[in-house]
Amino acid sequence: MVTSFNCPLCNRSFFSLIKQIRHIGLYHQNESNFALICGLEGCMQSCRCYASYRTHVYRKHRDLFFCVSGSQRMYSEDMDEVEAGIIDDFPNAAVGLEQHVVQSENYRAEDLLCGLKRNLCLFILKVREKHCVPVAVHSSIAEDLRTIFDTFLANYSEAIRFHLARRNFIVDDDDDLNELLCQNEVFDECVKAISTEWTLEQYCHNRLGMVRPVEKILRDDEGNHRATFQYIPLLDVLQKVCENDDVWAMLNNDTSTSEDLLRDFSDGDLCKSNPLLCKKHTLQLKFYIDEFEVVNPVGSKRGKHKLTAVYFKIGNLDNKFLSQLQNTYLSTLVRHKLIQTGCTDYDEVFHPLLSDVRILETQGVSLKCGGEEKIFHSTIATVSADNLSAHDVSGLTRTFSSGRICRFCNATSEDIKTKFTEDEFVLRNTENYQYQLEAVREHPENVGIYGIRHACCFAKLKFVPSPIVYLFPPDIMHDLLEGIIPTILTLVLGQLVREKQIKLPQLNYEIHHFPYGINDRQSKPPPIPDQALRPGGRLPGTASEKWTLFRLLPQMIGNQILDCPAWDVYLYLRGIGDIIMAPIIKKSWLPYLDEMITTFLSLTEKVFPGVHTPKMHYLLHYPRLLMGYGPVIHLSCLRFEAKHQYFKNIARTSCNFKNIAKTLAKRHQMRQCWEQADYCLGKRFMLTSDTRDFQDPSLELCSANWERMLLLSMSLKPGPLLWMQLHTRLAAVLLSELCMLRTFQCL
Repeated sequence: MVTSFNCPLCNRSFFSLIKQIRHIGLYHQNESNFALICGLEGCMQSCRCYASYRTHVYRKHRDLFFCVSGSQRMYSEDMDEVEAGIIDDFPNAAVGLEQHVVQSENYRAEDLLCGLKRNLCLFILKVREKHCVPVAVHSSIAEDLRTIFDTFLANYSEAIRFHLARRNFIVDDDDDLNELLCQNEVFDECVKAISTEWTLEQYCHNRLGMVRPVEKILRDDEGNHRATFQYIPLLDVLQKVCENDDVWAMLNNDTSTSEDLLRDFSDGDLCKSNPLLCKKHTLQLKFYIDEFEVVNPVGSKRGKHKLTAVYFKIGNLDNKFLSQLQNTYLSTLVRHKLIQTGCTDYDEVFHPLLSDVRILETQGVSLKCGGEEKIFHSTIATVSADNLSAHDVSGLTRTFSSGRICRFCNATSEDIKTKFTEDEFVLRNTENYQYQLEAVREHPENVGIYGIRHACCFAKLKFVPSPIVYLFPPDIMHDLLEGIIPTILTLVLGQLVREKQIKLPQLNYEIHHFPYGINDRQSKPPPIPDQALRPGGRLPGTASEKWTLFRLLPQMIGNQILDCPAWDVYLYLRGIGDIIMAPIIKKSWLPYLDEMITTFLSLTEKVFPGVHTPKMHYLLHYPRLLMGYGPVIHLSCLRFEAKHQYFKNIARTSCNFKNIAKTLAKRHQMRQCWEQADYCLGKRFMLTSDTRDFQDPSLELCSANWERMLLLSMSLKPGPLLWMQLHTRLAAVLLSELCMLRTFQCL
């Protein structure tokens, strides 16, 4: 019986395990999504690194390096001498088996050259883009590889000639063998494809399907060149991404909406009411706009190289894949100073993008995969941004200390201090927005009255009639994690320390020694300094670290708190945060959420007078916005902003700021080229499934517990004892279930 070994990545078969391991190292280890399950003797060990896989096989499956033929055991290197004989003896077993030792008449130098070029290119891309090394290092590596391989081939050819001569075989008499041993220029041909920046870019574009950034020229009224910005063609990116089988299957997957649950944007009222997005074969494009510094934000060059970036995701993919940065694509990159100084505006910067979107709205784009072709239409579903960017792009005033400070209603900075229900404000809608916009156009002095500067550039789209009403969702990262939560934590902890219910050193001890779970270890909060709890102090840490402290604070100090109104403020906000941050929301929770927000704002004004901020006012709109957009955690800026780090690393290592937008855009597209060379959704060994169809019984338990808790809390007068009991039950039952659902979404 012939023993064969199948590659777990491409399913090729080999007669020896050593050849399988060498094949994986040669053809797969430089792939961006390298991940496999061993599979030898039923082993389920998973490996995400080639070196760890090789070590695992050598340690755990050493016996498989011997092949059994009858009663004789032979080492795998001896198999090279008998593989041809095995094929003759067992013709049926040889079907589908790939041999690396082939006959000379079947030898094709072109195939070897193409395979070697591809692997060298992926290796260089991995070194450059994954590890963010400068272009000069790439050129140095290419030259060193050329020298090493030239030396190796020359000496190896001489060694082969020497050993053949000892066996009385004259190489010069065999023309094919002599020509093969004299091909020292094979590797030179391969290195030419990666030796320079230009040749590498050409190879990536021609052979790997890299989508090149297009440099758009900004001109003045007289046609003179002012500046440039980078745009990555949207249609080309969609066609490249949708060539993947996993993406294609998910785009064609029928996902039904729910009447009781809000699981993503498709379950929201805005998607259902959009005449294009509610149709089949429609792409949901979720965009993000932000500015970021590529140099030291407190250094002397601050602001000079600041960039405005536009990213987007394909919302049809499952939420557990959208959090991966490789599924976040670059659309536009422009120097923020050009917009800030009036050299250009968003209308001009977004013109190429909106032109492509209008084509998607009217004609659609032809997407192909595996011989199948379909026409997909699309439009912009949402535009995530922080509050300043959202106001800037939508044409509203960019101040939050006076005038109209809300893009969801006509609230002023004075109204938010005394009104704590949404019914007390006039909401923005298509009719009053158009009326106010016309009033500003006729009389520019009305800008201060209505808070509108000009029309939004996205209003030119056919299926986005009123962008300010339908396009900009709230952002929980800036509103909650970096706004309300640190503010309330600072006030509450400061009050508890002043009342001597807790001591700051004791709290820091609990923070340091708390047994964090596996999902919280990477976002362990830092110690809190004394000045952070003083008036005007700021809580240290990132958004995720503040969220971890906010969630786990009762487990750290909850047993020490007695009667304290400040702690009641925290508990109300905790209940609000648990619903808003949930990945799946039941619609029956939203009326109670509205009641809790009103109570929280009233109690906060009573306990901490004068601390109301515009972000606290935005909470009033969350119940209605959740019904429209679905769970806003899927539209958060948190994962989008993680994309900035790559550009910052490239800018720091390249030290080339002459045209920083062009440099970063080109490097990013090369990275995406490497990631998509062997593109797959999630881990290679995981089955891709749509969690929207997953019916988890814990969700019903979670819903039932929430409803009992809500009825209990609405029927009793809030107080420290009640809220401590509520919090204990929430922490013990509901939060664990919500965390389980959140964990499942991330699998």
